[in-house]
Order: sequence, then structure tokens, then C-alpha cells
Amino acid sequence: MSSVNNFNKHYNELDSETQIKLDHFLAGIEEVGQHIVGRTIFRGSGELLNKFMPCLQTISSSICISESNLDGHSNLYELTWTPNDLDIPADLLVRAIDRALDR
Repeated sequence: MSSVNNFNKHYNELDSETQIKLDHFLAGIEEVGQHIVGRTIFRGSGELLNKFMPCLQTISSSICISESNLDGHSNLYELTWTPNDLDIPADLLVRAIDRALDR
């Protein structure tokens, strides 16, 4: 099964509000080129991040939460992956950007 199919399987298990938040997150990563760098900061609850992780792990073999509660902030998490390993397929990116613009 391809990474897109695996991503869609996990994505479809999420409620619509979580899907929209994940779309915004992916669009933001792509917009500023963090997918190339291999690092981003997630701002949100640990519960939400845990909902995102199965989807993210299907499009990156190396993604992990490398640090949590940065500088004592309970809603900041650093995600890292091998540079260029976060491969957001084009159709997922188009959907993410479209949904991010709709919000």
C-alpha cells in the first residue's frame, strides 16, 4: 500500500476538525520549506499531536517528537525528521492548501 493510501486511511479516521488542523499544519510546513530542513515546532496539545502522528509517520520514515514542552511551554513540541524525508504527496498538499485557504 502506498504512503498516500496509508495516509488517507489514517486521515479518514480523524474527525473533520482534526483533519482541518492537520491540513493547516501540513500547508504551513510546505509553505516555509520546513519539509526540506527537517524540523518544525508544533503549537497545540499533546493529544492533538498524537492524533496527527499516524498520518505523519506514513509520509516520513524518520519523523519523531524530539523535544516537548520547549522552554516550559506545555503546548510546544519540536518535531524532527531527516531533511527531505517528509514527503507530502502533491494531492495531499493541494487538499491541505485548499482547506487552509477556506478557513
